[in-house]
Amino acid sequence: MICALCKKNPAIEQSHIVPAFIFRWLKESSPTGFLRNPKNPNKREQDGFKRELLCEACEDVFSKWETLFSNNVFRKVHHQKDNALAFDYDDWLVRFCVSVSWRTLTHLVMKNSPDEMPFGHGSKAIAALEHWRKYLLGEVNDLASYNQHLLITDSPASAEGIENDVDLKIYFKRAVHYDAMSTVDECYIITKMCDILICGTVLDSKPEQWIGTTVKEVKGRYQPGDFQVSGCVFKFFETAVEVIRAGRQNLSKQQGVRILDTFHKKNQTKKPNS
Repeated sequence: MICALCKKNPAIEQSHIVPAFIFRWLKESSPTGFLRNPKNPNKREQDGFKRELLCEACEDVFSKWETLFSNNVFRKVHHQKDNALAFDYDDWLVRFCVSVSWRTLTHLVMKNSPDEMPFGHGSKAIAALEHWRKYLLGEVNDLASYNQHLLITDSPASAEGIENDVDLKIYFKRAVHYDAMSTVDECYIITKMCDILICGTVLDSKPEQWIGTTVKEVKGRYQPGDFQVSGCVFKFFETAVEVIRAGRQNLSKQQGVRILDTFHKKNQTKKPNS
């Protein structure tokens, strides 16, 4: 298989869809030291999903933007617990966001036929995917209508209809979740990486509905405040609730005991020598 980005070099087998630094932090900060997917909660996982996608050269290009984002945004939000982070940026931020949206959409297209996208948006998704690819390669100079939105989230205090609010809070703080969300006149590729939400625009007939989230293509400043987003974002969160419920129902008693046992072993306080 050739690289999905440059379409020249052989793709390596282990390209992350979501950047690897996300999963490193999840493992480091996990009370058990392992990862679990709510779709298969009875199986421990060591890393995020990977597939043949990029060649080594394109991986290196993406790595530069990932390092800048990790150091300037992700680490400050997650290591310093600063959800009110404000920061200045230049074009590395939009290129990182495009790389995330491109990888997510590429994976979705590889996994499912574009014709399966609701509301007949498959052809529009393919057009966005190709434009993002050319933008990442420097073959086009602007994003046209395929904007990127960035939002640093925080845990909700509570939510109606959720039996266990703790599950939802864990989702907002720690979950990795990505999908295409659309209505008749909107379509976005949404990638949630713990507290970070990136929305890549495929189709948006009401761009004015987004306030405070659009990533500028040259220089800008991310400033916490009163954001306004598309209803597709809330639809995205609703799908997560369904996964949370299903995951809890599918977790075996044996695995539940194993998780608690591992948690206590890792977090037990050793008594000082007398």
